[in-house]
Amino acid sequence: MGIDLLDIFFRLERVFGVKLTRQDVMKLWKQNADRDILVGDLFELVRRTTCQNGLIDEEIDGEEKLWRLFQEVLSEATGIDVEKITRDQGLIQLGIV
Repeated sequence: MGIDLLDIFFRLERVFGVKLTRQDVMKLWKQNADRDILVGDLFELVRRTTCQNGLIDEEIDGEEKLWRLFQEVLSEATGIDVEKITRDQGLIQLGIV
């Protein structure tokens, strides 16, 4: 049984203190020919949103620290080892539907 996409978004919103809009998510979904959202694209959306809102200072926190936290959220939701979650994977590959 796969993890619900909305569950992932709620987890990311809670951990990163952002609001992911339907428009942003649909844009990510439509830009990939496979109709899958790439992990790296979703990470970039979350990273940009947190930095724009001033919730996270990338210069202080660093992109690698943000990426690791992002991986941990996905790992917790899917049960997939953190090290196996890469930016070039699709969410469907991770069992997120």
